[in-house]
Amino acid sequence: MGRSRKRRTSSSVGRKHKSAYPQPHDEIKFMRGAASDFVSKEGSDSKSNYKAKETIRIPHLTSTKAEIKAMDKCTWGITSPDKLGIKTQVVTENSDWKLNVLSVNSVIRSYSRLLAGQKEPVPGVNTTKNNFQNQINVLNTLGTCAGKWYMIRAVRAHENMHVKEWKDNFNTDWAKQKTKIESLKVPASGETEKPGKAHSSLRAQQAFEDARQTTKSSGNYPVFWGIADPNPQTDAAEKAIVNPRIEWICKYAKWNKWSPSTNAVCASKKIT
Repeated sequence: MGRSRKRRTSSSVGRKHKSAYPQPHDEIKFMRGAASDFVSKEGSDSKSNYKAKETIRIPHLTSTKAEIKAMDKCTWGITSPDKLGIKTQVVTENSDWKLNVLSVNSVIRSYSRLLAGQKEPVPGVNTTKNNFQNQINVLNTLGTCAGKWYMIRAVRAHENMHVKEWKDNFNTDWAKQKTKIESLKVPASGETEKPGKAHSSLRAQQAFEDARQTTKSSGNYPVFWGIADPNPQTDAAEKAIVNPRIEWICKYAKWNKWSPSTNAVCASKKIT
């Protein structure tokens, strides 16, 4: 699991949450080709020390069908990073081959929805004298599982904040993973004398595979996974969407003489 719009538990489920579902992609699609394609010309022509400059891509995509299907009935949204796609070359260091990271592709996925039976409250459409207070109160608490009302844009705002958290903190956490990858070595002799064999051998090591993992249980990305969920930023993102709607409902109640002064939220906004 990862971040989601549910209160997070020890298994990393949050209110509109970060999730860490099993990741289906062995390699990110942009790395098409045989293993030999991952050896740069500089690394395959000879025993080279040349290190190409690293590039980082963090595309934002929709959650997979499996991730969406695994959502529980009280989860509005999920956000989770895929296993990293890493392109490498081999370079020499003394009598060894080692990896040099050329690029990393970190797909971050999210999905948002309203829960079963929920609708968006809209004055003039479904706001009445009998339900306006319930609409206001549910919006003000940023939704409840049992509530009949919420706003899909507020869920997306929450999940987009998690996407931002991943992007903002990626470099800090990735630096540690990159160091682990580039510390792997095989001898430039025997079965791994040639760069192609060395490259395949290095990428086949469990330590390389472990460094690609992004789930909370992997122990990688502690900065990202250490961010509380929900937090003041995700709450603020939701409130930026729901507060104008609350004010509209309060004003609509005032225009219709439904006594919005009896609602504590309307009264706090001085709409009576």
